[in-house]
Amino acid sequence: MLFFTFSLLTTIYSQTYSIENCETIDSRYSEYCINCNAGYIRNEQFGCVEISDPSSNQRNLIENCQDYNDFNCEKCIEGYNVHEGRCEPICESNCQCFEPNMCIDTHGRKLMCTDYSYNSNCLTCCDYNYELCCSCYSGYGLDNYGGCMPCFDSTCISCYNYYIQCDICTGFYDSYGNCCLANNCKDCSYDVNYCGICSSDYNLRYNSYCCPEHCTTCSYNSECTGCEYGYTFDNGLCIKCESNCISCTYNYCYTCETGYSTDGDGGCESTSARTARVLAMAIAIPIVSFFFLFGLIFGLTWYCRRRAMKLNAKFMKIAPPVPAFNNGNMVIPGQQQYNYGPVSQPAVYNQNYALGATEITVSNFLTLVPNVAIDQNLMYNGINVCKVCAQAFQINGDIRVLPCGHAYHGNCIYNLMIIQNRKTCLHCNRVYA
Repeated sequence: MLFFTFSLLTTIYSQTYSIENCETIDSRYSEYCINCNAGYIRNEQFGCVEISDPSSNQRNLIENCQDYNDFNCEKCIEGYNVHEGRCEPICESNCQCFEPNMCIDTHGRKLMCTDYSYNSNCLTCCDYNYELCCSCYSGYGLDNYGGCMPCFDSTCISCYNYYIQCDICTGFYDSYGNCCLANNCKDCSYDVNYCGICSSDYNLRYNSYCCPEHCTTCSYNSECTGCEYGYTFDNGLCIKCESNCISCTYNYCYTCETGYSTDGDGGCESTSARTARVLAMAIAIPIVSFFFLFGLIFGLTWYCRRRAMKLNAKFMKIAPPVPAFNNGNMVIPGQQQYNYGPVSQPAVYNQNYALGATEITVSNFLTLVPNVAIDQNLMYNGINVCKVCAQAFQINGDIRVLPCGHAYHGNCIYNLMIIQNRKTCLHCNRVYA
């Protein structure tokens, strides 16, 4: 019922317009309909055409409308603006558009060839058809559709008659005056884009370019981009690799010929020579290592023995005689044996005499460090432990006292003072040197 009412109203509303079956004409240009009557749909060429199947939902009640309010459109789909309840395509101010932003006419006239963006390189349009281009700017030529295309040959200055045919050449002329695509081409008469014969010192490659000697690929201006085996690329030229090398870069070989291998320095050496060298090194290294270790061990042994002999000689030279003990009495070889009597009855210790001495030596040891008796608590002068060996005094032991009055085992204090030459009392730090 709603669709029938809308159809009746649009039929009455459209009777004043000139486009058949059009409900609303574009307010900016009267040649285009923006909304057709019910059962019809917009068409750029015929204005409004009948919908073949009304049930197919080919159009809305208002064409290109998204939101309705009764019989008016409140919001159009993207690319259209609401105008008096209908949807007009968005277009530039000086254009007429059937679809959004697709300019068809300008200021009431048909567009010329230069008005199209794809024909921006057109110099002049044709008199017989302003939509076609008849001449292009420099570097462009006509195509089969009245447009302008860049010259096919990059060496061509002008190709105004046809974009794939050069009229003015920047260079690369062959012997017959043809403008060849490839430099150093001697003959491109058959096709300017393909060289048939190259000049001397240049070789024709699969891409119809003329490449320098030993070059496998190059550009149209003969600049080398790849070299043959055994050559390396350097400043656009191919330079021969070192001897017996088939793949290199700047005189550093990566692959050698059969029977040769890389030597690690960028060159090639014979495989047999390399094998012999490796074998010699395999034999020489263990031998050299053995003799080196043998010499090192021998040298260390000799040094240690010499060192021990020197130390022994030095010790024998300066070491004093070692005392012995006989029935508790100290006996020094080469000296008179002093008998102080049994240990339980030692000689009287004259401390006043001893305190007058300043140095204890081998010759005065028995005098300045006499044997003394210990009391029933195994102590002498309050001391019951030898501070040299940290052992307690025993009955009938050889207990000797320094001039400062501190007691030690006789053998311990003799080793400390005479053998080790450490002439300091461990109790009071008095020096006897």
